[in-house]
Amino acid sequence: IQEGSDIVFKSDSKTSSQNKNSYKFRNFFVEKGSDLKFQLDGGNEKKVVWLDVENKIIISGTVTLGVVNITSASFEVRTDGKINANGRGYAPGYGPNYQGGSLPQMKSDGWDGGRHGGVGGQAYDSPYIEDDQPYGNPRLPTEMGASGGKRSGRLGSRGGGVVWVRALKQIVN
Repeated sequence: IQEGSDIVFKSDSKTSSQNKNSYKFRNFFVEKGSDLKFQLDGGNEKKVVWLDVENKIIISGTVTLGVVNITSASFEVRTDGKINANGRGYAPGYGPNYQGGSLPQMKSDGWDGGRHGGVGGQAYDSPYIEDDQPYGNPRLPTEMGASGGKRSGRLGSRGGGVVWVRALKQIVN
């Protein structure tokens, strides 16, 4: 992605001979001052973007994504580079189904922060309830972040996305 460019990979797009939301490149560079956004985010369905790069990925600009699986021989984030999955997980007010169902579940009333591998923040006078509990493995995350809860009809903001990087060589400056 050329310096100073803003590029959006739209939902259900792809590179040739790939499935929807799958991209394959020989090399992949995001230059300084450029912004790349994968429009597809996790939503409440945990839809995944697949980025497969044969040789190397170098990130010097900003890449915004939701749930992405990145595979490359070499992966480098330079000093000015940034990978951002903030607010790209569960929708406002939602988190995983703590009762074991497959569909996301709306949080009950209670002013609490988002969570994943640990409990979310809690008001000083509010008890922790069943849907406040941590979930997933903080050392090997596979789930999106849950939204904050709701209070007085207001929903918390979205949870965070998930980024998996599989590379033989990884450099973060």
